Amino acid sequence: MRPLPPGDPPRPCEQEALIEQEAETECPVATNLSRLTFQKRRASIWDVSHYAQHYRKMDGGGAMR
Repeated sequence: MRPLPPGDPPRPCEQEALIEQEAETECPVATNLSRLTFQKRRASIWDVSHYAQHYRKMDGGGAMR
């Protein structure tokens, strides 16, 4: 694809191609970040030493009556 001269707006098909290229390059980064975040949260919840703290955060340890 031949680039447009500066100042000319991209045509719709060119704009769509640019957006698709950006999405292809950014998507793996976002996917990896969300996966790592999920894995860290899951690991911290199932870590036995932090179980009581997470239980209280989820309001499982309500006030004693």
